[in-house]
Amino acid sequence: MPGIVVDEAFILRVIGRLGGIRDEIPPLQGGRDADTPQKLDQLLIQIGTFVPAEDLGVTVTESGGGIWSRLDASRNRVHELVTGLSDFLAESETVESLNSFEATEIQHYLGAGSA
Repeated sequence: MPGIVVDEAFILRVIGRLGGIRDEIPPLQGGRDADTPQKLDQLLIQIGTFVPAEDLGVTVTESGGGIWSRLDASRNRVHELVTGLSDFLAESETVESLNSFEATEIQHYLGAGSA
């Protein structure tokens, strides 16, 4: 069975996919692609005084607010993952640059060639 290779290219693909998901959430919250755009946290049904319908209206309003909150929490979490992976790559590159000494630099630190 082939192993999974997690290299820079793989991490960059993951960052791209997660960034795409993160960027799709705000338009969903704003009601994009609906016949009548409506924000999920502002759903409102005007029904009148028919009690079962009033209960349905309350349920729909509460559900819209709950969905909006979960989408917002998901967007924040995905953003944290993208930021974490990006920082990881940046730190890895910094460490790699610190570990790439030329022979003359190594001689300097070892004291070779000094009086």
